[in-house]
Amino acid sequence: MGIAIYDFAKSRYQAKVEGSATDIGRVLKEGEGRIQDYAAGALEAIAKQRGELPKEALYALAQVLEVGNFGAKVAASFALQEVAKQGGKFPEEMSVIFVRMLKEDDFVAAQHAAGYVLRAIVRQGSKFPKEAFDTLTYILKEDNSHGAISAAYILGMIAERGDSLPKEAVDALIHLHKKKESESVIYALKAVIEQGGKSAKEALNALVQVLQEPSSLKKSLVIRTLKTIKKKHFAKISNEAFSLNANICFFFEDSFSIKGQQFQISDKIKSYLSEPTIELSYEEIKKKLPTEFSVWREKLDSLSQIGSTDRTSY
Repeated sequence: MGIAIYDFAKSRYQAKVEGSATDIGRVLKEGEGRIQDYAAGALEAIAKQRGELPKEALYALAQVLEVGNFGAKVAASFALQEVAKQGGKFPEEMSVIFVRMLKEDDFVAAQHAAGYVLRAIVRQGSKFPKEAFDTLTYILKEDNSHGAISAAYILGMIAERGDSLPKEAVDALIHLHKKKESESVIYALKAVIEQGGKSAKEALNALVQVLQEPSSLKKSLVIRTLKTIKKKHFAKISNEAFSLNANICFFFEDSFSIKGQQFQISDKIKSYLSEPTIELSYEEIKKKLPTEFSVWREKLDSLSQIGSTDRTSY
């Protein structure tokens, strides 16, 4: 029986795409040693030609990626990456399996495959369960290099498509941002800012803090990222982020104004009024502005003396 299974797997591998992917997945799941190597290689070949694999084959590949031999793991990794690259579908519930793999597996090929599959699951619109978010947050906190960068990028994709991230996940992203230079983390924080909501202010603050630092690649990445965020997103953030918005406008030489109980941000093309109102006096607003904005503070000094409510630009 063992020889028959071996011959079946080997023949399908050598023929590349002949035979049922479901049957080959069964061989992969039940076989051992070189049988797994050939079965995984056959599924990789099928994935390259068809761009998708049946559910049973995907689960078999995931299983081998966790517990198979070296050769089978490598072939399984390539097969899964191929399906993900070509837009093949993955069962939504597989997110938990691959997030766990991203956390626990020290096999580089397995981590690469997990990252590809998880990004594919996000792109197809599938929802991540709480368990997956908890594990992604844990990976960020542990900061295990490749796993943490992949986790940050995946969370950024989730936020970018409009789904809210748990506060713990945003906090972990901010903490990782303070510790290291990572374009994936900055991308995720940008997505949180553009989404708005309670976490947007904290994410914005994390990026703005870098503007005060000496020149570095990290600072360059933050500047480039802030420039790509449309001003309307800044205007939607709570009035508690008033000084952060002022800081950004000062840095990029945009116009920042107060009109009644709203602040206004203007670039060379368009102006945006804040959605939340500012329930502060001019004296209170002045105290919230960074001390280096001396010219702006002087204008607020004069306004607080005359009690004006007219629009004032800085």
